[in-house]
Amino acid sequence: MSAQFAKARVTLYSIDPVGAAESAATYTYYQQFLDPVTKLSQVDVADLGLPVLAIQSGGLALHSSNDIAESLQQCVSDALPFYEIAFNPAAADHPNEFHRLEVQLKTPGLTARTRQGYYAQPTARK
Repeated sequence: MSAQFAKARVTLYSIDPVGAAESAATYTYYQQFLDPVTKLSQVDVADLGLPVLAIQSGGLALHSSNDIAESLQQCVSDALPFYEIAFNPAAADHPNEFHRLEVQLKTPGLTARTRQGYYAQPTARK
């Protein structure tokens, strides 16, 4: 799914309306599934949780407030300033080979939220 989101240039945002009424253990559960799946044996249904997909797409998972209007405003404000960076990835040695991405900023205080990586595919042979 993350590859399809990247191809479609989709960034997700997750808002948990229960918010502050939830226990910390409940709304941090998804964090153990943030690392991208690199082997089929690692797949868990929780890898498809909306907070996981949102963060992996470069978006946010908001869960500390039950003020939905404020959370929506935060998502809109977050999505307004953006840059698009493109590159030509190398072909993979095997299907669905995961490659991590990292964007570093020189300006202190700024944060770059990006996709965590991409799943490369071997070059099609003719």
